[in-house]
Amino acid sequence: MHAEPQIESGLERSDRQYRLRAFGLVLLCLLAVLGAFYRTFVEMVQIWGQSQTYSHGYLVLPIFLVLVWQRSAPLAAAPIQPFVPAFVPAIGAGFLWLLGELASALALSFFAMIAMVPLTVAAVLGLRWARVLAFPFAILFFAVPFGEAFVPTLMQWTADFTVTALKLSGVPVYREGQNFVIPSGNWSVVEACSGVRYLIASLFVGALYAWQMYRSPLRRAAFLLAAVVVPIVANWLRAYFIVMLGHFSDNRIAAGVDHLIYGWIFFGIVIAIMFAVGAAWREDDVPDSGARASATAVTAVETWPLAHVSRMAALMLAVLFAAPVAAAVLMQPLQERALPDATVTPASGWTAVTRPLTTWRPHLQAPAREQLLAFEKDGRQVGVYAGFFRNQRQGAELVSSVNQLAGEGDTRWQRLSTGVRTAELNGKLLPVHMESLRGVDGTIVAWRWYGLDGVSTASDVRAKFQLAIDRLLRRDDTSAWLAIFVVNPETPAAGDLVLAAFAREMGAALERGVLEVAGR
Repeated sequence: MHAEPQIESGLERSDRQYRLRAFGLVLLCLLAVLGAFYRTFVEMVQIWGQSQTYSHGYLVLPIFLVLVWQRSAPLAAAPIQPFVPAFVPAIGAGFLWLLGELASALALSFFAMIAMVPLTVAAVLGLRWARVLAFPFAILFFAVPFGEAFVPTLMQWTADFTVTALKLSGVPVYREGQNFVIPSGNWSVVEACSGVRYLIASLFVGALYAWQMYRSPLRRAAFLLAAVVVPIVANWLRAYFIVMLGHFSDNRIAAGVDHLIYGWIFFGIVIAIMFAVGAAWREDDVPDSGARASATAVTAVETWPLAHVSRMAALMLAVLFAAPVAAAVLMQPLQERALPDATVTPASGWTAVTRPLTTWRPHLQAPAREQLLAFEKDGRQVGVYAGFFRNQRQGAELVSSVNQLAGEGDTRWQRLSTGVRTAELNGKLLPVHMESLRGVDGTIVAWRWYGLDGVSTASDVRAKFQLAIDRLLRRDDTSAWLAIFVVNPETPAAGDLVLAAFAREMGAALERGVLEVAGR
């Protein structure tokens, strides 16, 4: 006997061709966005490779393409009807991308670039296409490296829980900021202990799981909420268990790289349990709305003429490339001359000190100029640090997570505590960031803020926005990263009192001298 040959029908061949065409059109829209914002895409990929927290980014694009192919049947049945109103938010996204570039706000540039993908599909192919691909478009946003803003809060929560749990377990604890001492040794809650890596991984995988396993919006939302809460609590327990393992083993286990390995094993078990529990309410046997979409053939009446669609595509390309062209013009350097020194005239009994107070320096990335001053009054000494930036660009900008009082990985200085204080500068009250450090020269208490465009602020958002406006209007973007500090105060509170007095009495001279340079 011979098997009958499988002959593909004309209907099957036509259906496959429609699906390939639909997939290809979406792929062309994606390539158009990546081509227009190529440099931004490369910067995002570089972050994926530099940080294990965002290494999942390499999986986002392949998963997106798979999800698009899964929906190619309903896409093939959808008419091509360009959605003209989508051009308005597309122009807005381009402007947001431009602001992100001018202010060196990478996250804003990344989110704006990703938003361009669904907007391009909607504008050129139609709103029905965008609706069918709503979830794949949502997954694309996981490619953006985000979450660093939550690290300090997550670190604080982890330290609070761990110390409380140790006390409840009968282990004596002495705490200083994110550092604590127990009888068996010293422990610190650093960025790797914040749990942001677990949180982002859980949210990414949880979103895929919720979409595939559930059809009810309520169940999907509930599982996503669990994907946020569970890894946070699991990280608290992980930190507590690791400290207890180290404590009872005299630090023979759960120390060094061991605790990272144990952490991932524990996290994997917790996530597996979360998925197993979530499976009890699964609805994956019910087709989703995309799969239930009509599979009727596209008629010539429903679809716009090719010439009209082509014109809309050309117009969208112009929108996509407008922002990068504008950025290339606006990012040209404005000032070439060297920055002068800031002149801060002593006042209210303070006198200048010529000798350095400490070997400590803030960790700033590529400032155009740095200046260190010191003043003394009635036996109290205060240092002033000013780091100036000009013609700012990525890697050399005023507001950056790299610019810190103590650089990440700096073994000479350790952050003890952080907070917010109120400085009276030139008769105005200004909230400023406070940090206390301990290192080779003892203890330092420092207040920091920014000076730019004639104003002082401690707000990263306001500083970024002001810098973007300056670059947008082609104004000089010279600005200052400022810190005043005391070395080895009797207590952190005593250090705050000295800095408050210095800000009140020397604030006018400090603002005048520094902002005079930053305003040039």
